[in-house]
Amino acid sequence: MTTPNETDQAATDCPAPIVLLLTATVDVRGVAFMERRDPTVRLDDYKRALKAWLSTPNLPPLVFAENSGYPTDELAMVVRDYDNRDHVVEFLSFDDNNYPRTLGKGFGELRTIRYALDNSRLIGDDTLVVKVTGRHYVPNINDVVVSPRESDEVDVYCDLRGNLTWADTRFFCASTRFIRDFFLPMENIIDDTAGVTIEHALGRAAHLAMSQGRCWSMFRRAPRIHGVSGTADFTYPDSFLTQYKQDLFRALKTSVLAR
Repeated sequence: MTTPNETDQAATDCPAPIVLLLTATVDVRGVAFMERRDPTVRLDDYKRALKAWLSTPNLPPLVFAENSGYPTDELAMVVRDYDNRDHVVEFLSFDDNNYPRTLGKGFGELRTIRYALDNSRLIGDDTLVVKVTGRHYVPNINDVVVSPRESDEVDVYCDLRGNLTWADTRFFCASTRFIRDFFLPMENIIDDTAGVTIEHALGRAAHLAMSQGRCWSMFRRAPRIHGVSGTADFTYPDSFLTQYKQDLFRALKTSVLAR
């Protein structure tokens, strides 16, 4: 485990083949289009999700990247108190949350991903990054990412929606090279107030990558996202019927797109 002030040298000097990246903003500081604003509430969300991740078997090394400079001591304590399996956890905290608030949360999130790639000791040039919004938990992650673990040919796994114009960024998998070459350069187009979100940026990055011979794929199974939307402040539905409909729709969508 690593914390802001404590480093397990053996764990962090060697990049991992697959890493779970949790992005976080505890103090949103009035960013546009954000209903869940209270830092104490958001911190509790992150702590709850982190506990769930630590209880997940076969969890890959975890990088928790927070971009408002908020102390991560309580989160590190969750790892120390809750984790009995010696999971590898790296905390990255930096203050980069002073950009124009009208750009929205996605602008800051993409910069957080950039910071993680530049500063994490666990993420290398050949790492597959499984990116999840830090307040969310995906209980079926081992079913969802089984195909990324088995294939080196796919550069990005994401759910393209809206006539394939945007991608769900709450949960996606991508190679470090895809993120650097295609996703990060989209930073300057993100402007939530103008209607261009990080979801549009990921969708365009995927299309640009495919136009240059790179490979995109859907996930084999729909990720079951547990948590609360920070944008709308509502809890995501998680019933058996909801999951069944998502898996059925994904199967139909995959069949159509594969033809």
